[in-house]
Amino acid sequence: MTREWMLQQVERERVDPRENPNLLIDESHQEFWNTAARKPYARALLRAEQHWTRRRGVWLRQVEAVEGANATREEVAELLEDCSAEAKRLVAPILHFRITEVALWTVLREAREHDQPSFAVALEQPHSLELLRCLRLRIDLGGERAAAGMMDEFCARARRCMEESHERTTEKGARGRRFVEVTDVLARCLNWAQKCQKDGHIEWYHGNAEEALAAWRQADACLRHLRAPPAAASADAMIARLHAAVLKNLAQAALRLGCWTEALQAADDALQLDDRDHKAWFRRACALEGLGRYREEQAALDRLEELSVGRADRARLRKELRARRRRLARLLDRDRAVSARCLRAAASRGVFSEGRHAREPPLAAGDAVFVRDGFADFAAGQRATVVEVCGGLARLHFEGEDRTSTCSWQRTSAA
Repeated sequence: MTREWMLQQVERERVDPRENPNLLIDESHQEFWNTAARKPYARALLRAEQHWTRRRGVWLRQVEAVEGANATREEVAELLEDCSAEAKRLVAPILHFRITEVALWTVLREAREHDQPSFAVALEQPHSLELLRCLRLRIDLGGERAAAGMMDEFCARARRCMEESHERTTEKGARGRRFVEVTDVLARCLNWAQKCQKDGHIEWYHGNAEEALAAWRQADACLRHLRAPPAAASADAMIARLHAAVLKNLAQAALRLGCWTEALQAADDALQLDDRDHKAWFRRACALEGLGRYREEQAALDRLEELSVGRADRARLRKELRARRRRLARLLDRDRAVSARCLRAAASRGVFSEGRHAREPPLAAGDAVFVRDGFADFAAGQRATVVEVCGGLARLHFEGEDRTSTCSWQRTSAA
């Protein structure tokens, strides 16, 4: 969009109704502004504004997170002054690592949630000291690389927990919940949704699947939680029909672009509105095929065949179903062949042989072990009994001591 292009475009729109449909529409009409918003430069300006609005929100959240982390770090540093010498001795050499700060923040949060008398009391609990000893041990053995690995593992687990919590609370809870809007707000939302739906159809007709998907996403976001007030309860059926049409269009565009998960979610949402919609079932089957969930696709095709009974276009539907089932049979055969090749390759390499673990017998509870190299609080030659084993770590009970400690272990030829 150079200056020369803009000048030429303005001149064409001033005289040519094919370039500017608004030449034939009055400014007081809503379609005038809908058409103006479809212009490439108007759409670019709108998306730029939306982009920077989202970025400002992200920056503000980042600033709040950094300020909160700094305040918590200062608070923990002050509270450590009141802790015991053993806790300070464990924490001081590794306090500059991020994973140690996270562990201390966790102890502080748990102390507040469980009404502990103080942070020092919470830190003196056996499980808190055990956590610090484990951190100190792994960092002493692996250094900065071990600390970075533990932090990456913590972030991955935290991200997975947040995603699962989001799915439980938002996707399953609030996604299908609709909120009553007053009549004027309802009218504006419906007008905007219809405008976005039409924008998507125009872009789809011109082969712009990405632009069509973006328009239909906006319409879905506008209609997702919309419900008519009691005085206009008859509008709920119209909202449901419009939303179902938008969701099916969204699923179709997502399938074209390979966004299988989004297509499946859109088809499922459409089926929540009408579980007998054959187009939604067909697009759900296509999305399941893209995700490799062939058994579920077969069930969706069976359901679609049930819905075809009594329809005027049953012959066409049955023809499409036969083609889809043949394709599904080929995919299942290919999937079984790949699985068989993988199993044969694993068997040829002895992955399932009995002697695979014979070279390195597993450590088990009750085994007697000793400290090979002295480090931290452990002296070389000190003996212990294995209490529990988890991955490369073992919880040990040392002779002559009441406490247990978590250590990494390595089997030697003498063991």
